[in-house]
Amino acid sequence: MDRTIEGTMIDSETLALGPRALIWEIAAVPFRISITGDGATWETTAQPYHTITDYADMSTRGFDVDMQTIAWTGGKRRGDVSWDIWREKHFNPGADLAALPGAGVKLHDPDIALFNLWRIAEDKPVWFRNAAFDVPAIENLAIACKKDMP
Repeated sequence: MDRTIEGTMIDSETLALGPRALIWEIAAVPFRISITGDGATWETTAQPYHTITDYADMSTRGFDVDMQTIAWTGGKRRGDVSWDIWREKHFNPGADLAALPGAGVKLHDPDIALFNLWRIAEDKPVWFRNAAFDVPAIENLAIACKKDMP
């Protein structure tokens, strides 16, 4: 039986491990999987969205930040331009950022990030790399921004 699955995969990177974790990076990929008797093919159906979340104009009170998670991220993402820029911007206010995020990576405030998640997901199903983790963190971000959950 042939069938097609369409949706959006969302993943976030955070600075803590709980539901109130501060999200520093979000990626969303709209996709289609076509399943036939011969196998399955996967394709993106629109431009993926990848953003570094910029909290410069928003209080981060109400979010959790854990120094062990920051240290772990720093080790795993060492040399990653996205992490280096986010870390400098938020831990060294006023830093002159010489680099910009890599190709395809945006620097958006939380309101714009949530809007873009809504726009990309549309009315299709949404999958999360780890729903038990990502959904509460994104929901907490939406609450802090006084927005609906994408």
